[in-house]
Amino acid sequence: MPKGKKKTESRGAGLEEYLEGTVFLDLWRDKMFLGQEFLTWLYLTSEKNNHFFELPGGDGVEAFFENRLTLSHGRGNNRRSVAITTTEEPRDPDWDEAYTAIGNNKRVIKGTLRVKAENREWRLTLPHDTLSPQGVKLSAVKDPAETDDLGKAGKFLDKIALTAELVSIVDELFSLFLSRRLSETWLTEDVPRLKEYLSSRT
Repeated sequence: MPKGKKKTESRGAGLEEYLEGTVFLDLWRDKMFLGQEFLTWLYLTSEKNNHFFELPGGDGVEAFFENRLTLSHGRGNNRRSVAITTTEEPRDPDWDEAYTAIGNNKRVIKGTLRVKAENREWRLTLPHDTLSPQGVKLSAVKDPAETDDLGKAGKFLDKIALTAELVSIVDELFSLFLSRRLSETWLTEDVPRLKEYLSSRT
């Protein structure tokens, strides 16, 4: 038997053994709490840091929730949810109910998010279970003459590029969260810091 083939079969057998008995739906459900933690962290950190995030790549972006925020606690028949609607530009008092809900152990499960990067802006809905942007609205401040020169094909490609950039930003925000969530200081620094901020708002 060729040496390369043997190695391939060995790796395949190891993966098969590792995945034996795994129910992917259960795995997905078990890890779904990460999406709730991410959105809750994103909301609190955004409010605490005046909407600014420095991404792992070094770029800075604004990201904040507006209009609608849904929070929940528990599962099945014990699940309790609250939907909070605000003005388009939320003022501090608009979020009082959200702070109270988080203080009562509810976590953000969906929200209307606005993301700004230089002259580009996106509005989208972000759910905790897939973390896949939904209902995306794109806008970019450009010279009208430049936009007209793009033509239909150019505008289409520009829209694709803006969508790809948004997905990349959401991925980087999630990576930023994971780097903090998996760090040794998560429980000793990050969580106490967020709890202190939450206490100051309730």
